[in-house]
Amino acid sequence: MLFVLLVFLHLYTVTPLSCDLSGSDWLIEGLVSANQLQDVLPILHKQFHDEVKNTSTIKLTGSVPGYVLVDLHKSGFISDPLHGNNDVLLRPLSLLTWTYSKVVECPGLSLYPRAALHFEGIDTFGDVIINKKSTPYLGYYNQFVPRWELLDGGDRFYLEVVIRSAVTEAEKRAKSYPSPVPPIQFPEVQHGEKYRNLVRKSPASFSWDWGPAFMAQGIWKPVTVFGNQTYVPESASRNDPIKRISIRKCNNSTSWCVLQLVHCFCLDLECSEEISNINVVLANSTNVIPVKTSVKKGISAQQLHLNITSVVPTSLVNLWNPRGHGNASTYTINTTFTTPSKIYSYSSLVGFRTVQLLQRPLSCPNPDKTCKSFEIMVNDKVIYVKGANLVPSSPFEVDTGLCEGSRLDKLLALSENAGINTLRVWGGGIYLPSCFYKEASRRGIMIWQEFMFACSMYPTDTAFLNNVREEVSIQAEHLSRYPSLIIFGGNNENKQALQDDWYGTSANYTSYVSQYQSLYRDVIRDTIRDIIDVPFLMSSPSNGESGETWVNDNPNSALSGDVHFYNYQPDCMSIGGKIFPVTRFASEFGYQSYPSIRTMRRALGVHEVVLADKNTEHRQHLVMGNGLLYAQINFMFGKRELSDLRNENLSYLSQLYQAICMTAEISHYRRFYRTLTAERQGWNSGVMYWQLNDIWAAPSWASIDSDMNPKMLYYAVQDLYQPVLSVSVWNGSDILVYGINEMELSVAFDLDIFLISPLEKNITGEWAKSGMLKGQSVSLIYILSDDETIQHCPDLDNCVVAVEFKSSTSGNKITNMVVPAFSWGGVQVKNPHLKPQILQKHLKEGKVVLKIVAFEFALWVYLEADRPGIFSHNLFSMYGLPERIIEFSLLEPAPEGEDCCNFTVTSYYHHSIKHKRHQDFLIRF
Repeated sequence: MLFVLLVFLHLYTVTPLSCDLSGSDWLIEGLVSANQLQDVLPILHKQFHDEVKNTSTIKLTGSVPGYVLVDLHKSGFISDPLHGNNDVLLRPLSLLTWTYSKVVECPGLSLYPRAALHFEGIDTFGDVIINKKSTPYLGYYNQFVPRWELLDGGDRFYLEVVIRSAVTEAEKRAKSYPSPVPPIQFPEVQHGEKYRNLVRKSPASFSWDWGPAFMAQGIWKPVTVFGNQTYVPESASRNDPIKRISIRKCNNSTSWCVLQLVHCFCLDLECSEEISNINVVLANSTNVIPVKTSVKKGISAQQLHLNITSVVPTSLVNLWNPRGHGNASTYTINTTFTTPSKIYSYSSLVGFRTVQLLQRPLSCPNPDKTCKSFEIMVNDKVIYVKGANLVPSSPFEVDTGLCEGSRLDKLLALSENAGINTLRVWGGGIYLPSCFYKEASRRGIMIWQEFMFACSMYPTDTAFLNNVREEVSIQAEHLSRYPSLIIFGGNNENKQALQDDWYGTSANYTSYVSQYQSLYRDVIRDTIRDIIDVPFLMSSPSNGESGETWVNDNPNSALSGDVHFYNYQPDCMSIGGKIFPVTRFASEFGYQSYPSIRTMRRALGVHEVVLADKNTEHRQHLVMGNGLLYAQINFMFGKRELSDLRNENLSYLSQLYQAICMTAEISHYRRFYRTLTAERQGWNSGVMYWQLNDIWAAPSWASIDSDMNPKMLYYAVQDLYQPVLSVSVWNGSDILVYGINEMELSVAFDLDIFLISPLEKNITGEWAKSGMLKGQSVSLIYILSDDETIQHCPDLDNCVVAVEFKSSTSGNKITNMVVPAFSWGGVQVKNPHLKPQILQKHLKEGKVVLKIVAFEFALWVYLEADRPGIFSHNLFSMYGLPERIIEFSLLEPAPEGEDCCNFTVTSYYHHSIKHKRHQDFLIRF
């Protein structure tokens, strides 16, 4: 029945005339003045020098959606923008004015007196010229706001889009603004541009401590011509008139109320065509759900407004649940309406769920403090958040409308595989394509979405605030339909910057507070409160949903809200995790590491990658970052010469340090799940580590590098994000093992502890325990005393403890490797004589089965492949059982006719201070 209905709707629908201008047939021209020529010519490949000198123009063919720098590289004018130091060397190109142009042919357009041209996204300062007639843009230039231009008809017209330099425009705004808007500039090591807060462009494009400045110019979203129809969609999504879909429980709570707001422009100027036969069909893959629909129509100021309310009985639909808490059930809602000349039909993915931020009082011993929980509730159930922070996956992110096979699609697949149930779309990047939120909804991954304001104060003049109001309205209305959206955030760290005087704002504190409230409370919060019913946080970190002032409190308090915490002192394994805060919710924290050495070699174009040489220093955007890494590695793994930290050694040891420290920190936060200290700290309800992914090849906090290779941290997270697990803490004398069960029911567990002396026989002591873990609780399940450890391994500096935990909910063992000391520097290991072997290849399925054999204790065995993919097990130690079977799955199948794959395996022995043979870091097979 469903199939027949959908086919009928398809056949009966008349597709409106629209011409998609996407494609690779655009002419791109950059005007080079005499003053700019001396800076631009050295950037270009020599074969283009004469032409550019003679014409003062760089001319090429390019793509929309696309970016100028990407097309310059594809056309051979420049080398790869992401190669070497090109983020700085190519900077003069971002100072040019670039023009996109093409002859547009849209057959049938001339039959109608009016048509419309829709730009979904221009980055950023673009003016549109049609048939050599300029149409000055009267609005506020904004990368995130779509643009409309009316056409006078005709099947053929000449279109130009002139895009000016954002660097130059930001400087102009800084000079014209009546007072400085801090910060002006960030640390020199970031090689960035000034005034990122004065223009509505991705803040990260000006550089960050993990990414480059490219100041990209282009048309980054589709361009469409509409004609042959009375009504043209107003919303930001191409050819989609559904401005907003909001789903809430009806007043009787036994039904869902689905509100659709349909807004269209009327191209016949008078909106003369009658609307009738408005129909709504809700369905999933197997059923059509009956709904009762009512409609309010309105026509004003050349706009059509339809308020369509559909009532859906709760008993007829399944709830959308986050990953790990049931099925992420989604539905398709198809809406049609008829005019005398056409039928308009549109569909969207939706889901049914409730979400709220629970901030229950937790009595404080200090009456001057406020203690409250910070818990995400979906469908009246508290969900423990296991998340990561998502940064832009490319400096040249374009929105083609398709995600399948894209970097974002792969990041979602990798997130799901790691056990991640929440991604925070960080407020310094971009709003992601619709398909990202749709795919996240299908996978049950919750989205904490921030508006694009980060680490800055911002202007609050009328023009700026009005433009932000439009931006926020467009984004909130569009994202309102996706059940994965659980929180909106106003900004990243701006409240903390104001409260802690990061940028010298204390002298005019009252004025900055007023400006802060105007932007985030009066504009952003008040704009979205009537659009979507999800929690709104003014900032992150924050004290949660607080009072009307929204300032004058400590945004990083451990007693309420979420916390950002970074501490780079080397002893991350200090006694009992005392360097880490005891928080309600840890939304940012992390340690740096280098990516795969193959990734760095490809990006730098060199074979030798050395810590703190000119190449790695250029890519290191954290102040003193390489020096911190050197100190951390020396503390954790024993002192070595700076020259020893190169190539595979640098990658392995920095990643291992990151994985060990992040294991310690995540274990610390998870240990306080539903647990309060005497000071009323704790009751941890979530962790979101910084950061999931990289934007380019560089040392960073990422768990997945820019070539989509998971790092060691990624594999550590797979264990740390299990719903039932154990964590181990050394308190200075004893090893404490805690069992954590976030599930509602009690769970049986088996615990095995092995004491290993690597230079003696492998296992010198064993302990075991079985029991039950109560639902939604943390329990201390074992204490391995210092006396017991010394009895079986007198030389504590050379002992390793393996804590194996297995629950009745999972067949996999979770192993914590613990050293009963501050570092691993004293641990000496023998050569494990690893013998790897490829057992099977299934190239069509993109899978390879491997076997690793070890003839001695093998500590921290790590595998890598020459293609991006996921190992079923990685970063493991081998003792007792001499072999391990591992499956490798490609992120995408190898091209037909190509073999897969080449692998390397290594272990801690190959990188230990006793093993100096740099040529023998890896075993290749």
